[in-house]
Amino acid sequence: MLWNLATLGPSQYATFIATIHPDNNRGTVGSVANKLRNYESMISGPMQAQVSAVAKELREKMKEVTEKMEEMRRR
Repeated sequence: MLWNLATLGPSQYATFIATIHPDNNRGTVGSVANKLRNYESMISGPMQAQVSAVAKELREKMKEVTEKMEEMRRR
């Protein structure tokens, strides 16, 4: 399960999450939870920035389209 999750993320984070201790093939629930929290914190900032940028661009395009529609109605 953890390996499948790791392959979904960026390769630099996947290596971090998929680390298995050589003497112990199973991590404790706490260690897996900590790895997932660390993974989430590493990707949430950049992902939120990207989502915000796309939302801003979409708002600008919607405003532009609305203005064009209003201009066409006036004619």
